[in-house]
Parts: sequence; C-alpha cells; structure tokens
Amino acid sequence: MNLYRIACLALAATALVQNAWSAQTAGRITYISPDHSQLMLDNSRMYTLANGEEAAKVAVGERVELQLDQAGGRVTEITRLS
Repeated sequence: MNLYRIACLALAATALVQNAWSAQTAGRITYISPDHSQLMLDNSRMYTLANGEEAAKVAVGERVELQLDQAGGRVTEITRLS
C-alpha cells in the first residue's frame, strides 16, 4: 500500500511539473499556416492558435514567446522577443 501511495505522488508531481513547463514556450517562427490557425517554431512543433488574429501580427523569422492555455495547449498570446 505504501508503494502505491509513493507511485501516485510521483505521478501527480510529474503532471504538475509538465503543466507548469508547458504554459509558455519561445522560439523563432518557421511557418504560419495560410489561414493563420497554426504556426511552427524552430523546435519543429506545430502550435494551434486560439485566435488567428494573433498570427497576423507576426511573421516568419521573428523570435516570439507563446502563452499556451493549460487545458488544450492552444496559443492564447504571442509576444515578440528582441
């Protein structure tokens, strides 16, 4: 029973760390879909945008920070980095 509790606590701690880590990410934009619904960073991950108007404010090649919604992992805000 004690081993079961330790395993559950370890799993919960891992989930919390992963959620905190995925709340934001940064990189250089390498692709923006024609309909502005998705973009790709130089980490080769594709991100879905909650609002396509955000993608219209940036261009391929720009360094950005993406704020991700914790529930679905969708991009809620894009900030340009210098």
